Amino acid sequence: MPNFSQLCRPIIRGEKNVHFISMRSIFHEKLHYFRDALILLFHMLKTKYFLPILMAVTLASCTISGEQEEQLNNQMSNYIQAHNNGQLLQLIGLTQPEAVRFYKNQGDSLFIGHFKDLKDGQKTYMVDPTYREMKAEGKLIQRKYWVQYYTNEAEINHRYYLYALSKDGGDNWFFLREDEYANSSIKGFKRLFN
Repeated sequence: MPNFSQLCRPIIRGEKNVHFISMRSIFHEKLHYFRDALILLFHMLKTKYFLPILMAVTLASCTISGEQEEQLNNQMSNYIQAHNNGQLLQLIGLTQPEAVRFYKNQGDSLFIGHFKDLKDGQKTYMVDPTYREMKAEGKLIQRKYWVQYYTNEAEINHRYYLYALSKDGGDNWFFLREDEYANSSIKGFKRLFN
């Protein structure tokens, strides 16, 4: 086996026709790999594999981790329980801060009345949240749920929307009821659902 000085001898003597691996040849080799990858991608676009691969990539980009899902479920459970039990401080703490600020600026009686959420003088309740849809933009994640919304005497809406919003990629969640999310007077957060 030749040692280092024997390998370098052709360079020192200035011999011709010696082939060395240069940066230029490495670059050309990498360029060929890139070209081959693009050709493969083009052929995949024409085949039956494109749609399943695109759906898998899209699904992976629009999911939250199991830990984040558990956090969301705990916070949603706390929100619904606070709403149903009339625990205003906890309910306000789990409501989107921009909505809280908006209703606080309306005055104390309207603020408290809004969060007590009475319909014709009767307490309202939410049950059975059912996940419907999720939209994400960067770290902003919004999820839409249906809940059954009723009073002791009658069901108000069996498909009332409840929105879960996260600004930090799913680590912390706040909530808005359908009427709060749709209220264009509440500014300061981006609505991903129309």
